[in-house]
Amino acid sequence: MDIVERARLFDFYSGLLSDKQREYYDLYYNEDFSLAEIAEKFGFSRQGIWDALGRAENTLSEAERSLGFISFMEGLANELAGIGRELEEMNLEDKEASEEIISKSARRLKSIASEELKWNTKEI
Repeated sequence: MDIVERARLFDFYSGLLSDKQREYYDLYYNEDFSLAEIAEKFGFSRQGIWDALGRAENTLSEAERSLGFISFMEGLANELAGIGRELEEMNLEDKEASEEIISKSARRLKSIASEELKWNTKEI
């Protein structure tokens, strides 16, 4: 798992971690503390900190596998960006083509709203 993926998981799902896991994870991955520095700060062994980080990473990864919130948000952002590009590139002088683009964009937005509603009611 790369640093960007870890940061994204932490940003979205850190609330699922214990306070200590959240602090260890933040220090290790975001603040660039070593295992030894974290262990010394909290009075634990490096292995204990490493194990806690592993459990935290598993919790974050499992949350994304179960919920898919990050994937959903990335797909939503891409879809909205595509709609925005089409609307920006629209030639207002060509009324028929403009109406088609607007109609297509409206259908896509309704589809996005429908998917968002499905996601909001998803059973965990």
